[in-house]
Amino acid sequence: TRSALNMVAECGGNCRVMGQILRGEAVGAMTDEARMAHYNSFDTEEKVLAHLNENVEYLIGVVQESDDETFGDDCTGFPYGQMSRFGVAQLPGVHMMYHDGQLNYIQTLLNDEQVHWRD
Repeated sequence: TRSALNMVAECGGNCRVMGQILRGEAVGAMTDEARMAHYNSFDTEEKVLAHLNENVEYLIGVVQESDDETFGDDCTGFPYGQMSRFGVAQLPGVHMMYHDGQLNYIQTLLNDEQVHWRD
């Protein structure tokens, strides 16, 4: 299994990569081992939330600086098949919701019924 910190670190990394793709920057591939080692390096809540916030802000900046008329265009740098620029821009939000569901399920397994995401 993966830790909650690891999943949140992945969400931050995904925001960064999707922003780089939207900017047309080359995104280097990491091995699975290197990526997991990077995500696991965020060993405290403070570190991982700083990482997530920094990369969410980066993505927001990329979207805000983009020309709205281009969001329907194909994103040529997306490595997983054809996707519009809008699709790439919204992907990190969907990705975070996916992991949020996993974290909520882990909470139920631990008998934690508090809603943490509103905090």
